[in-house]
Amino acid sequence: MVREFTAGLLVTTERGPTRLPLPPSLDHHDLVVASAGPLPNPVVAAVARLARSLPVDTQRRLRLVVAAGTDPRPLVDLAGALRLPVVRLPVPQTVPEPPRPAQPLDAGATVPRPTVASEALIAAAPPPVTATGGMYEAPAVPASPANRPPAGAFTVGADGRVRLVAGAAVPTATQGGRPVQEPPHAVAARAGTGGPAPARPVRRPGPPVSGISATVPVMPAAPAATATPGTAPPVESVPILARDAAEVTVQTPRAPAPSTRARSVRVEGAGAGRWCEHTSSADHRRQFRASLGWRYDAAAQYVTRLLSDRPVLRSTDDGVAADLAAVRHVVNSHDDELLRRLSVAAPSSGDLPLVSCLVSGLRRLPTLVGPVIRGGPPDPRSPLTDQIGVELVEPGPLLAIADLSRPLPGGVEILIWSRSARQLQGLADPNAATAVMFLPGTTLRVVGRNTSDEVTQILMTEVPPGWDVLPRPAQDSRITERLSDLAASRVATRSPSARPDLGWSTSWLDRVPGAPFASAPGGTS
Repeated sequence: MVREFTAGLLVTTERGPTRLPLPPSLDHHDLVVASAGPLPNPVVAAVARLARSLPVDTQRRLRLVVAAGTDPRPLVDLAGALRLPVVRLPVPQTVPEPPRPAQPLDAGATVPRPTVASEALIAAAPPPVTATGGMYEAPAVPASPANRPPAGAFTVGADGRVRLVAGAAVPTATQGGRPVQEPPHAVAARAGTGGPAPARPVRRPGPPVSGISATVPVMPAAPAATATPGTAPPVESVPILARDAAEVTVQTPRAPAPSTRARSVRVEGAGAGRWCEHTSSADHRRQFRASLGWRYDAAAQYVTRLLSDRPVLRSTDDGVAADLAAVRHVVNSHDDELLRRLSVAAPSSGDLPLVSCLVSGLRRLPTLVGPVIRGGPPDPRSPLTDQIGVELVEPGPLLAIADLSRPLPGGVEILIWSRSARQLQGLADPNAATAVMFLPGTTLRVVGRNTSDEVTQILMTEVPPGWDVLPRPAQDSRITERLSDLAASRVATRSPSARPDLGWSTSWLDRVPGAPFASAPGGTS
């Protein structure tokens, strides 16, 4: 079921909740997913189709909100594929209401109003989202009528298809201040006073509780009927005082603890976020064509035949031929000097048109989610891969193959769990039909290391931009287990004397990500 509210949509399963406390959002469109149990695959697929079907302007401001109690793992993978930020809502926090007085009160007595600590969070907006595909904890928000989505106009069937219900009216939810309702006994205590009691700070005997610094808005003790429609009564912020720590517990939002994962290699300006939305310009394409000369004509003819065989790669813009020609040229290059220049964080002005067209062409290709493999450094004791959890940034494009049965040179193998590598089928040599390439600036995290007499295997997982906002030990554990099984199967069938015939320079595959190229004969790296 899909329900529409002011700032987005709420997707629930048949057993999922129909109302949720949501943080107010003025800068984003929220796609909220809630379920009382595991999310079925058809629902996840329906959410993906729904997100892709939204207008472009909406997609740019869209974020995926995971309700409390919902398994976020399939949605985190989906958000990474769609490059959406993820918000995980915690369980709303409330404070028990103080007990009612045991003895009746005299007329004219004023009873302090109960304060609810979570009310202070109603006006707290969620933190700004700048990363894509990442996840952060949203502040707890109480369930209030202003934040509840009304009945919607969409349904999700058992097959996961999203359907529009014709003629369904969708009321518009409102956001804003509202008077805090008084308990009935407080209203009764004011009876016979001849008018509303003046508002005054809530004071309780005893010293204040240490560590409590939040303030709670307190409404004037006046009948609700005297308030002007459309306006909120004035509020007074007072400190929360209590007899002891057990009487009132206030949990203020805390900033997430800094990550403790080791990061031994970082290249300024080389992150994949620099290229994830890149499109080549007409000037770069012109310079690239001029730099290749007759070799561009040969590559362009090959791309033309490829587009006739694979219509899915066609595009209405003029840059598709030059972009794919750049991919074809780089992937099949035997020029070690060119590969060395492409591996730097900031390409020179002469190579920038080539890199621009290469990245733009890679972004046109389909992605691969799953294991890939490449060779490693000649020295299996490379310090770059000694520490589990270290993150390596590859400034240039990174090549690998998805055929895990292929032999590789050297005594080191690197198994990578890909999330965004681009498939090069039709552009690479026919002997390497399963080749893939990562965008420049890809970050890889070391999650395991296996050493035997024959080979040293390094296990890595790709970290897309914004993906490491929160640690995911369970997900990393599953990926590590899968890569370990694949590594063990390769050791059992390994043939040390076999050499690959991939149709390109072995410099593509015999270097650890993030490490410099080996020194060329008579030169420097």
